[in-house]
This record gives sequence, structure tokens and C-alpha cells, in this order.
Amino acid sequence: MKSKKVIATTVCGLCMVMGLSMTSLADSRKVVTLGANLTESQKTMMLNYFGVNENQVEILTITNQDERDHLSAFVPLEQIGTRTFSCAYVMPTTSGGIQVKTANLNWVTCNMIASTLSTSGVKNCQVIAASPIEVSGTGALTGIIMAYESANGEQLEESKKQLANEELYVTGTLSDEIGQKAATAVINETKMQVISQNITNTQEINNIIIEATQNNNVSITQEQQDEIAALMEKIAEESYDYADMQDTLAMVEENVSENPITDLIETERNVDQPGDENFGGDIIETEPEENILDNTNEDALGEGVITGSTQEPETEESEIPAIVDPDITEQETGTPETEDPFGEVQTENYYTEETETPPDAVHYTEDDLIDEEDKKDYKDTMEFFDKLFSPDKIVEEGDYKVYVPQEIADELKDDIGQHLLDLMINGAKIDTLEYLEYDEETEVYTDLELKDMIKFVRKLLRDDDKEIMPADVTTEDKEFWYEEAKEWFEDLYDYIPEGEMEIFDPELSAEETGVEDGMIDLGPVETEVFTVE
Repeated sequence: MKSKKVIATTVCGLCMVMGLSMTSLADSRKVVTLGANLTESQKTMMLNYFGVNENQVEILTITNQDERDHLSAFVPLEQIGTRTFSCAYVMPTTSGGIQVKTANLNWVTCNMIASTLSTSGVKNCQVIAASPIEVSGTGALTGIIMAYESANGEQLEESKKQLANEELYVTGTLSDEIGQKAATAVINETKMQVISQNITNTQEINNIIIEATQNNNVSITQEQQDEIAALMEKIAEESYDYADMQDTLAMVEENVSENPITDLIETERNVDQPGDENFGGDIIETEPEENILDNTNEDALGEGVITGSTQEPETEESEIPAIVDPDITEQETGTPETEDPFGEVQTENYYTEETETPPDAVHYTEDDLIDEEDKKDYKDTMEFFDKLFSPDKIVEEGDYKVYVPQEIADELKDDIGQHLLDLMINGAKIDTLEYLEYDEETEVYTDLELKDMIKFVRKLLRDDDKEIMPADVTTEDKEFWYEEAKEWFEDLYDYIPEGEMEIFDPELSAEETGVEDGMIDLGPVETEVFTVE
């Protein structure tokens, strides 16, 4: 392994004393951002978690369009989604670097956010990034930066904000392959050396990337290395002062690196600083700044929340203590009595089938929907499945009909309705890893929510995932249900198969359209699809 480069640290205390290089807290405010798609109860929940009320902070609403404006240059739109739930609480500070706490973010970590915020031009700040429900956190940086600019009363450089969002995405996608800690360590360590040593040569940057992967005991592909190098070349072109970033980057390095490139950085104090005997021996006492990270209400979001804080070393989410019963022998458990109860760390795998629908999931109702179009679509869907499942509905002679007991029909309809409500309220949960595996049946859909819904009904109806079907329900019956449901949701999400186009002209006759009068339309879209010759 190559020898490590030690980054020297110097701070000009005189500038701090004279107030030439720091923002006064008197000129800053506390700002909370709330996702536009939160319900009123969720907004109250988030303020409760942050430990504030509406009169104590400025409140901004972050929309999905805000996220798209910041992210669409490099993040696929299907990953950004159509709804915004991430929230943030931001307070600029005069020192301490960028400190971050996260809750309910499962793809973006506190250390990723801290490191990338330094790229955006933020110097000293306290941040809480959270959501009332579990989300990836892809758009978290958007609200944080908007809150910081509002709180600090100044705009950050646009090019640096774009680089910060790109860095967050590059780190996140790399974490899918090598883990969140390692990905953050590789990117952060490379950035520390590129900026502190003013490295612009592409070969030197690549050598640093290779060294960083070796230091953290991981391997990456040439494509991943090229992506990191391209990002670092852009960062090298910007005018960064490493002194503004060193506290944050060194903190992140200590939190995530398996083999840090620096020990705890000791400041070289060339001149007296506030709080010392200063200019003639007088002692200047400074009051400790408030730390909003310590004031969160941990009970507000419920149990089982993924959390992280830059105030402590990062661990992989899978490092969960095993439940050990001292009365169970090694023969019963297959585990030696002296083995560490924390067990082996597993590779992270979000959105598995086991975690898609937790047993204590919220039971949504139509009243939880905000958008009127969503309410109509939900109501139409429930009417459709009532017609499809309920045995007491009259159908035309010759129509195919599957009869099941009413309680089973109600359970199937409720399961589908709950999943649709969950998508309408929370968005697709399978936006990162699950669809990296090729799924021929859902690969044709570009809309993640449609992919999610089709996969759900397939498991429920065709595969009988819950094993609730009566014995007399045949494979043909299940296939009929599934095909009808799939067609419904394709219409609901306006899916048009490749090679076809949507044509609708109310003036066309039945003979011209090929649609007979009185034909039952089970879908919400009153258009017909014709194959283009």
C-alpha cells in the first residue's frame, strides 16, 4: 500500500478574533423546510421531532419541482420520484464545521450530507435531515441548501451547489456496490487531498482514488473510478479554500474511514484566539453555541427509525445487536457461546420483500390524500376491484368471473387499496436497488410507481403471496385477475406500449374506432390505444 499523505492544518486565529472570516449569528436565522406532500399531521410530527413550533423558525415548503431543478441534470427522474417528504432544520453557526443528524433516510447518510455540503460552499452549520416515513434521501440536499441560503441571507455559488448534488448522487450509487461507509470514505478522502494539495492532473487524481480504495479495503470498477475522477476534476476547477472545509472533512474522515489518512487534526495556534489570554492578558469568554442536534424529540417518529449523526462514528445499518438468550445452548443456536453477539456485518440491502411492508405499517385512508386527482383515481380503483372481486355483482352472460367468499374479496381489495395509497402518499420504495435486477415483466415501465404496483398485484393475485385463495381458485382464475388488474394500472398510470400511440377523438363512430356501443370500460382512461402500422 502506498504511504499516506498527511494533511497539515493551520488556522488564522487573528481573523476569527477580528470577525473577518465568520458570519455573525445575529445575521442568521433558524429555518425548517417541509416536503410539499406531507399531510398536516406529518408536518406537526416533523416540527415536534425538531423540537420547535411555527413561531420559532422560518418555514419553507420544498416541492418535487425544486428537487427536479437541482437534481435532474444527473439523477434519473424516476429516482427523484413525484413526491417530496424530506424535511430539514438548519441553523448556521460560527464554528464547528458542518454537523448533521438524520432520521428515516436509508440511502443518504449524515456523513454523505456533511461532506457534500462542504462542496456546496457551506462552512459552519448544524443540520437535521429527516422524514416522517422512510425515504432514500436523494433530495435531502435540496431543502438543506435552500434553508441555509434563507437562514444566512446569501446565495451559494450555483456551480458549487450543482457539484454538491452530483457528489451526493455519485457517493450514493457507489454505496450500492461497496457500502455507505466505504463509499463516503473514498469520496471524502479523495476530495481532501485534491483540494488541500490543489491537484488538477487527471493521473494524480486517479492515483489518489486508487490509494483511497486501498486504504478502505474495497475494490471499484474502472467505470466507477472514471466517474469519481470526473467529479474530482470539476471540484479541482472551483476556488475552494481548504481551511473552510477542513473541520468538516476531517470529522467525516474520522467517522467513516477504516484507515484514516490523518490522525485527529491539531490546530496550530499561531496567535491568540477568543477565550484565551488575549492582547494583554484579558480573558475573553464565549458562550457555547446552541446545538439543535441535541434537542430532537426521539419519540415523535416512533420506533425502528434509521438514524445517524456526525457526532459519532458511522456504523453500517445492518450492525444490529442479536437477541441472545443465555439459557440457549450452542447446539440449539449453532453459535459458539463466546462469539460476539453482534455477529457478522452483512451487506446492506434496502427494500427487500421482508421490509417493504412492515407489520406495524400505517393504515391509510382516502382522507390522507391531498391531491384531488389522487382521490378520484383511488375511488375509481376501489370501484374497479369491487366489480372484479365481489361475488354479488351481476355480469353479462359469457363474461369470465371468479367467485370467492366476500371476506377474501374484501381482503384482496383492501391490500391493493392500501398499497396504492402508500404509493400515492409516500412514492415508490423500490427506487434504488431492487430494479437493478432485471425483471422482464416490469422492465417495460418507466414509472417506478407503476413498476411497484404491478409487482405487488402479481405477488398477491397470480403468485398468491398471502396464500389466502380457496382451493377451487385455479391458476387460470389467478391469471385472469392479474391480467385485469395489470391492465387497470397501466391505464391509471397512462402507460402506452412501445410502438403504439394514444388516439382519442369523440367524433369518431363505433365503426371507425372499432369500439362497440355499450362496451364496458374497466379503466379510468377514456381513450383507446391503436397499434401504429
